[in-house]
Amino acid sequence: ASEAIASGDHNVAISVLSQGVAKLIDEGARESNDIDLTNNATKRFEEYTHIKTRPNGLIGFATGFKTIDEATAGLQPGQLITIIAPPKTGKSVLAMQMAVNVHRDGFVPMFQSFEMTNLEQQQRHDSMRSRIAHSRLIRGALTPAEEARYMDELKAMESMHKFYLTDSVSAMTVTGLAAKIDKIRPDIAFVDGVYLMTDEVTGESNSPQALTNITRALKRMAQQFDIPVVATTQVLSWKLQNRKT
Repeated sequence: ASEAIASGDHNVAISVLSQGVAKLIDEGARESNDIDLTNNATKRFEEYTHIKTRPNGLIGFATGFKTIDEATAGLQPGQLITIIAPPKTGKSVLAMQMAVNVHRDGFVPMFQSFEMTNLEQQQRHDSMRSRIAHSRLIRGALTPAEEARYMDELKAMESMHKFYLTDSVSAMTVTGLAAKIDKIRPDIAFVDGVYLMTDEVTGESNSPQALTNITRALKRMAQQFDIPVVATTQVLSWKLQNRKT
């Protein structure tokens, strides 16, 4: 990297440094997850008993959606959960509602969107959380009942734990996203619009190889920070174009 910088090739230098960071993350994740299955093996039955007696029967964060919770047993640390669907099918809304539900349960979410600004996400969050019409909220045309409900919810939030909406400009790569998580230390991270992220190996976005590399890096990141990471992405455009009718 130093040779590249000296020669003035900053793009090469950034690529080399990014690959180095990814390698360190990978090695750190692998080293930190080593276990000996024979060590305190009977404790695993205690863990099972704890799961069995939990009120919701889950071992991870409840999403608030019964089908998802039954399929995942709750969102667990180190997991990458990916929501994949065509454009305009409600992926962002689903992810935000999951984040709201997790926050209501007493945990700190971090929500990173590459599809909307923080203001847009804030307005969506407020309308969903307060059960008010999003269209009327952004036009300043709430009904008196909605205004009262909105104010009550905002007052309640001021005494709650954190809920972070993070800026996408400085986190277009997994390395940038990891830096945000390292600073904020949330209990769970949501990444909305992975297809818009930049792959640090190829420099591409939304190509098959770029999405493969980004997804693998997100999984390593979830393992490194030991938190669930929920990601949304569109079906690849080339798959939609080649789909048989």
